[in-house]
Amino acid sequence: MLKIRIAALSEVPETLHGEYVADPAGGFILSLDDSSYKAKIGEFRDNNIEANKQLELLRQTAEKHKGIDPAKYLEMSKKIQDIEDKKLIDAGQIDVLVDQKAGELEKKYTGQLTAYEEMVAGLKTDNEKYKTQYTNYRLNDSITQAANEVGTLRQGALTDVLNRSKSIWSLNENGVPVALNPDGSTIYEKDAVTVLTPQSWLSNLAQDSPYLFEGNTGGGPKGGGNPPTNPNTKTVSRSDIKGGGADMISDIASGKTKVVD
Repeated sequence: MLKIRIAALSEVPETLHGEYVADPAGGFILSLDDSSYKAKIGEFRDNNIEANKQLELLRQTAEKHKGIDPAKYLEMSKKIQDIEDKKLIDAGQIDVLVDQKAGELEKKYTGQLTAYEEMVAGLKTDNEKYKTQYTNYRLNDSITQAANEVGTLRQGALTDVLNRSKSIWSLNENGVPVALNPDGSTIYEKDAVTVLTPQSWLSNLAQDSPYLFEGNTGGGPKGGGNPPTNPNTKTVSRSDIKGGGADMISDIASGKTKVVD
């Protein structure tokens, strides 16, 4: 198969030299009668000539700027700009100069502002993500510790307890767990004075859903059995209640003190 383009006639047999014509861009091109081939060859030759022209132009430009110090080039460019600015001032075209400078500043700082806004948006997203992660960790840790103080959770019950806590507990501005109603108001204990604590909430949960803790019977909510006993819970006899005062009553209501016969 004949090559469409060759660099020298020596690449083909001498008998085929007459089939090739010199290319102005260099080398030789196969001469064909087929119009489509001629068109493609012509297009290839034109593109090749244009590419060579561009290459030569780049070489000339590189040679022209050879040895130029970039810092000095920038300094010279500024001096030229200063001269152009002075021409406008001398011509009384202050408004034109102001528009030019304003356009340059707008272009410069618009790009910087866009980059800054994107950075801030990314930081806000990361902040919300880490804040959520911290809140979840802090609440889960507090509820888990409180549950361990109240009693021993049955296997798999911790997930249920944590899911229930999500609708009630959140962190205040000081990072302390607080129990809130759906309207955002604070939840108090039965005395309507003491703010509900995770321990009190877990004690109430143990009474309402004893099946979540070890040592209780019953296969469903409010099943039979006694609520788990907190090893730190104080006990008091019924005969001592009268002299115990308001603090004792509050402790009994919160589950911190247990009444025994």
